[in-house]
Amino acid sequence: MGTAIILPSHDENGAVHDPLLPWLQSAKKALDEWYSGKDSGATDLYKLLSNCINTFKHHSQMVQVSSLMLLFWANRKAEPLDKLEEALALFIDRLSERLQKIDDGEIIDSVENYIHPWSSSTMNKLLKQINSQIMKFEGYHRSNKVYSGKVALSSLNNSSRNKTIEIGGKKYQIKGCAGQGGFAKVFKAYVNGDPEDVVALKIQKPAFPWEFYMYRQLDQRISGRERSSFGFAHRIHLYSDYSILVCDYLSQGTLQDAINSYVVIGKSMEEVLCIYYTIEMLCILESLHDVGIIHGDFKPDNLLIRYARDELTVLDHDRSGPWQDQVDTYGLCAIVHMMLHNSYMEIEKKASPDGGYWKVELWKSLFTNLLNMSSGNDKEVLQNLQKSFQDYLCSNPQLLKNLKELLAKQRASLCGA
Repeated sequence: MGTAIILPSHDENGAVHDPLLPWLQSAKKALDEWYSGKDSGATDLYKLLSNCINTFKHHSQMVQVSSLMLLFWANRKAEPLDKLEEALALFIDRLSERLQKIDDGEIIDSVENYIHPWSSSTMNKLLKQINSQIMKFEGYHRSNKVYSGKVALSSLNNSSRNKTIEIGGKKYQIKGCAGQGGFAKVFKAYVNGDPEDVVALKIQKPAFPWEFYMYRQLDQRISGRERSSFGFAHRIHLYSDYSILVCDYLSQGTLQDAINSYVVIGKSMEEVLCIYYTIEMLCILESLHDVGIIHGDFKPDNLLIRYARDELTVLDHDRSGPWQDQVDTYGLCAIVHMMLHNSYMEIEKKASPDGGYWKVELWKSLFTNLLNMSSGNDKEVLQNLQKSFQDYLCSNPQLLKNLKELLAKQRASLCGA
């Protein structure tokens, strides 16, 4: 099944009812030109954003406008990652500026209702608001001085091994780089040289306490077995130049690693595995959204596989917050598309020929419901989708047997790599 995006219905003359669709098609064209190397693409996109914002500035779809334009940007070619994230931050800042003043200085009457969660102004405002709360959390350590350890944090790189940094009376022996983004690097480290006490150190510049705050919100809002699906932060050390977040280290690979293991051999993930991971992701989003938290960066390399319990753990909560939940459900759809087809999801109307996967109706229902969902409580939609996939998976004992065998095979492959 070549999964197509389900767009709003057309009338008998073929006219599209959704007023955003022409803007989205134009945005896609401008981005394609930009990525092909045409300088006009960036200019066209900027003009397009300005005109789109002006058109919908008093419209209920204003939030969707900014979110969808952001998703176009973020879901394109993401290499190199640090350059993409820097450009994305700049894009959000500029979009926020455009929302403040348009039409030769006219101020949007209801601009306070439209929050752009990743702009620097929004984040600074939120950090000021949580300052009195975060200082009371266990594991919060702050210094107004720069980090002055013997090993400069800036000297740590992907090949760093056995360097020791001292933080808060403990020595962390760096054993390798576990990942990196545009603003942070994550290192595997032994605590006081003990190989049985392994943690992850997320070192970020400039200092950024938001992720620690979100981990403590997860501690407060989610309890029991569900809490383990979102990782744990032990402490954070804040300096004037860096922040160091100390978290659990999970070593068994990400869902991106699992997808890549199929890409390199030119195959797609087995449907029963796709169904299993889809159920896991639906459960994760239901738990998060049910307590008023949006992840905001839901992608396969933020989903760690825990084979001891055969489940996923979602990390990187530095973009989490109380935003609109469509950004997460869109992310889930993008991940599912990658699992099924080894390719990024495109926003366009095209025919979807049958074949390739057996349960076409299951996948069609998932994409239709999640990509056309209005803002509001998505709990019932997520639960119904979970049930439909679970019912199918449990309807045939052979499917469950195949699933266990595939998970064991995948565990041996990824954990042994």
